[in-house]
Amino acid sequence: MELSHLIQEMFAQCKELKLLYVEDDPTISQTTEEMLKPFFKSVTMASNGAQGLEAFRKEAFDIVLTDVMMPVLDGNKMSRTMREMKPTQVIMVMSALEDIEHFREFIEIGISKFIPKPFVIKHLLSSFISTATDINNAKKVFLMAEDTKNSMNEAQRIAKLGSWYLNLKTNELHWSDQIYALFEIDPAAHKPSYEGFLEAVHPDDRELVNSTYLDSVKHKTQYNYIHRLLMPDGRIKYVHEQGETLYSPDGEAVSSRGTVHDVTEQKELENTLILAKETAQKANQVKSDFLANMSHEIRTPLNGVLGLTDLVLQTQLEPLQRDYLLKSQTAATALLGILNNILDYSKIEANRLNLNSKNFNLKTLLNTLHDMFDYQAEQKKLVFEHCIDESVPEELIGDPLRLQQVLSNLVVNALKFTDSGYVKISITATKQNEHDTLVFSISDSGIGMTDEDQAVLFQPFSQVDSSFTRKFGGSGLGLVITKELVELMGGNISVQSAIGQGSTFTFSAVFNQPVLNHAKSIEKTTPNSQNDLFLGRSIHLLLVEDNDLNQLVATERLKQMGITCDIANNGLEAVDMVQKTHYDAILMDIQMPVMDGLEATRQIRRLEGKENIPIIALSAAALKKDQDMAIEAGVDDFISKPIDNALLRSTLMKHLSV
Repeated sequence: MELSHLIQEMFAQCKELKLLYVEDDPTISQTTEEMLKPFFKSVTMASNGAQGLEAFRKEAFDIVLTDVMMPVLDGNKMSRTMREMKPTQVIMVMSALEDIEHFREFIEIGISKFIPKPFVIKHLLSSFISTATDINNAKKVFLMAEDTKNSMNEAQRIAKLGSWYLNLKTNELHWSDQIYALFEIDPAAHKPSYEGFLEAVHPDDRELVNSTYLDSVKHKTQYNYIHRLLMPDGRIKYVHEQGETLYSPDGEAVSSRGTVHDVTEQKELENTLILAKETAQKANQVKSDFLANMSHEIRTPLNGVLGLTDLVLQTQLEPLQRDYLLKSQTAATALLGILNNILDYSKIEANRLNLNSKNFNLKTLLNTLHDMFDYQAEQKKLVFEHCIDESVPEELIGDPLRLQQVLSNLVVNALKFTDSGYVKISITATKQNEHDTLVFSISDSGIGMTDEDQAVLFQPFSQVDSSFTRKFGGSGLGLVITKELVELMGGNISVQSAIGQGSTFTFSAVFNQPVLNHAKSIEKTTPNSQNDLFLGRSIHLLLVEDNDLNQLVATERLKQMGITCDIANNGLEAVDMVQKTHYDAILMDIQMPVMDGLEATRQIRRLEGKENIPIIALSAAALKKDQDMAIEAGVDDFISKPIDNALLRSTLMKHLSV
């Protein structure tokens, strides 16, 4: 390599380096200094080893270039002292000595280069270039390591994540900067230790932390858990710890390492969410309790209104009187429907809306539906009809009450929004394995809906017309409940409509087909006279009811069935009367003063000879939990108020027939 090229390369490699040059010969030092100064960042001169050490103590140098034989302190002793002060120091030695022992001493010191005197300038420059290259490469590696360390520290700071390393041989513990920050400990004042770490742990968690770590070492497992730290000012932090232990080939624990992550914000958010959830659950429970109480309070008088209206309608009436009573009955039934919808919606919110499957006859259900809405259709002069495809089975297994509720909600809407023309129910079926999928279409020739109206149709409390001048009322819950019930029955619901062209609601539902003894079923369900219900028996019941109006309604209905009854005003009276008189069955209200129906039922069941007497609960508490409580107390059946006359008769038949 030409000298000019050496000079250029030396300039490129050495321009950021600082040189300490120790030489006692003024002629050599002056000449060499003048030659080297342009290529180094700085060149500091010293005339002996003592001056060299003094300069070395004051300033950091990248390279030390020294002579050997010098007064005061020679290069050998100076170099040895420098390496003791800074083991990584780069030292280059120039010497005219050729003694082997001389070389051995410098090798022991660990010099980087040995340059013989007299030196050739080209050789000296080559030595500087190679040494400077090594130094620069080492600096780059160091800077990269520092940069990586700084980046890691910054990443740990941002993530609030610290790391640690424990040498189990020496018990030395090393913490990252973020561990100190997380524990709020001054690194200058505290040396990291396992005991110091435990001191920072919340007192209630120390046993857990210590045992978890020791168990992981003993069983050679990783650990992963959350615990608390107690800050000096009383604040609590939550940290997520993960760690593992490393082992030698012979199974001895060598070291442990792990991370500590500050999860205080996440934990506080989690605690806030838990508290919010608990608050919401309590609020929801308060709402449910309120709805249950309001349901009971409304159903009790409503039972009297509907019951007495039904009784009066069975008497001789003037046409105008009958018309008024029918309208009153329709209004009361609508009120009951709203109440049922509100309760059903609360069940939807609590995920407690369920189906009760049993055998039922589809034609009978549709006939009942017609009986319910014929009068309303006649008043508007509408054609109200249904069409059942031949593929539809007559006997099904499913929830007839919920199916009737869905059909009723859709028919009510169709009648409400149709002033002329028709309302029609169409039913088809497709069979798949043991299941039948029925498709119901309820179509009308009413006012129809826009696309915007259809988009919000199945949302809670939404109505097509919500203005103060609206023509059509409603709670905005019927279709929400309808959709939920349809999905519970394994189907889905959709609507097609256009303004002025009517609407068609279509829904599907999945049912099973029962294996029935038709002759036996017909024999049981077609009596013509009241006395035939009980095969000519004289039936004597006990009615336990605290409300005067409901007592009147129930006794009149029982009288029409040819049944006599005694009345107890509360559960305590009922228990006393049952011990004195034989009754074929007991109709038991649930909520009563003095003693409620549940306790009365339990006490009656404990009486000798009364274990099997039929007890039928009559209650305005219509929630499933109320029914479950009654069944658990020992009742045989449950009828919700307002009491449906047909349901009362069929329930009595079930429990009193021989």
